[in-house]
Amino acid sequence: MQTVYYLHMRTINHLILPALACLIAFTYCAKPETPNQPQDPKPPIEEPEKPEKPEEPEKPEKPEEPEVPGVSVDIPFSNLNLTPGQSFQLKASVIPEDSPLSWQSTNKNVLSVDDSGNVTTLNLGCAAIVASSKGQKDSCWINVANPPAFGDYYYADGSYSSALDLAKNPIGLVFWVGDPTADDAALKRDYPFCTHGLVVAFSDDQKGYHFQKNFRMYYKSLGYWIEANAPEYETVTTKVDDFTILNLIRGYNNTKAIEAFNAAEENKEWPVNLIAGLEDYRKTVPAPSGSSGWYIPSTKECCLIIVGDVPGDVVDLHGNVDNKNLLNKKLKVIPGSNSIGREGIDDDIWTSNDRDEIYALYVSTHEGKIWMQYKQSPPDQNKPSEYHRLRCVLAF
Repeated sequence: MQTVYYLHMRTINHLILPALACLIAFTYCAKPETPNQPQDPKPPIEEPEKPEKPEEPEKPEKPEEPEVPGVSVDIPFSNLNLTPGQSFQLKASVIPEDSPLSWQSTNKNVLSVDDSGNVTTLNLGCAAIVASSKGQKDSCWINVANPPAFGDYYYADGSYSSALDLAKNPIGLVFWVGDPTADDAALKRDYPFCTHGLVVAFSDDQKGYHFQKNFRMYYKSLGYWIEANAPEYETVTTKVDDFTILNLIRGYNNTKAIEAFNAAEENKEWPVNLIAGLEDYRKTVPAPSGSSGWYIPSTKECCLIIVGDVPGDVVDLHGNVDNKNLLNKKLKVIPGSNSIGREGIDDDIWTSNDRDEIYALYVSTHEGKIWMQYKQSPPDQNKPSEYHRLRCVLAF
């Protein structure tokens, strides 16, 4: 029994062991499993580039209108200095008069202009208003700046500043800030944009004048002739019981009226002599084109220079010359200037107002008071101190 079992087990081992060996060999020889390959990351989805918007073709410039012989355009002002928010009409003369006229601003952020030449200042800056007709053009450059202040230096180009700039040629000082056209219809008519204030000349001519040397030959008030012959101007003569016009800023009107008086043939023997001094000063120190030009100050304007803008009637002013003193301090640093009223010398200022057929008015530089003086001043030629001064002013 035992032998049989042994033989049987050997038979089994003989059969099984080779098979097992083959299985083991197959296992080791079999191709190993391929490890999982990392998956390639999906490339990000790129949005296709938007095609650039094709550039719009440049609009062809409007061809300039060909010049037409015989046509001319003229704007009376080449330069103006204004402040933001001003509006006025700029006019141009055209020849022939029936020629069409168009207006344009070179910078619409600074200036606007309509088809009738009405200009509005919008922002600080500089731009030109151009008027054109049939190819002919003229322009006016406008500088838009901040408003002026009392004591500002005023320059030959019409600009102003609080600090002195000698390179710009100072010609005066701002002595009053406000709208002088409010009282002066003639100024508003001729220079509607001169609404910023008044400037006193940095010097006088260092000599005095008669108001009207031959007044006895004429022996009437200036207002007598002006009211009858120059109705476009207000009278320059005060009334016996009414001093209203003495409180008005009206020197431009007065000067234009007196110039009309002098220009009349019937008055050639008794002209107002102050006009000769004014004309001399205009030649010596030209005023900017955007200003009113130099003129003879009214009684009120003289008081503004000496006393300042104080309430009440100017005929009651007396003793206060603080304004003059402040201006003189500024004048001292301008080469070639001279002070308003000198110590110990009676160089008072003529106004552009007369009182009647005998007297004209002046303002004392030492006390700020209004006085009357013979129009032929002085009656005694040995008293040169009584030749009162001419101190020109302008509106801007």
